Amino acid sequence: MTEKAIILKKKPLFESAFQIMAFSQKSGRFYAIARNQSSKKNPFHGNLEVPNYTTLSIRHKHSASYVNQSDPILFFSNIRNDFNKITLASYLINILIHVTSLNQPEPWLFECLLNSLNQINQLDQQLDVIQLKFEQAILNHEGLHPNSSTLTSPQCIKLIESYANKAIIPPNYLI
Repeated sequence: MTEKAIILKKKPLFESAFQIMAFSQKSGRFYAIARNQSSKKNPFHGNLEVPNYTTLSIRHKHSASYVNQSDPILFFSNIRNDFNKITLASYLINILIHVTSLNQPEPWLFECLLNSLNQINQLDQQLDVIQLKFEQAILNHEGLHPNSSTLTSPQCIKLIESYANKAIIPPNYLI
């Protein structure tokens, strides 16, 4: 099975394996294990780094999902090179993790995150505007506020925290 997915998290699992959390249009948020077949050669070549958009070849075995191959679609290199951009991307990913359930398809939220990451990746973008529009879009999509376009970012964050029952720490941008 193949999935076009955004990598949300990555953590070491074993000596030559790691676990990723990814988000796709078809499967929603899911976990998969990626293993190096050889300790000398990494078949993923950095494709499974946060927040890459990549095509994953996945096989399911014994109630677990394994990544066989990964082909990059977008690396979001401008995000990686700017502290404020990576801070905002991490914040948006954190919100998405807290408002979604595992293995629940969310095509609209996938497109919303992908569009926001594309905007962040562009040069000379107003990050606070992208942040607010994403927060308002989440509130609209989840039906949490009938007119979220009138809300400020702190108001949006309070509503999202209440909905997710988790503290959401807003990005702290460098000047």
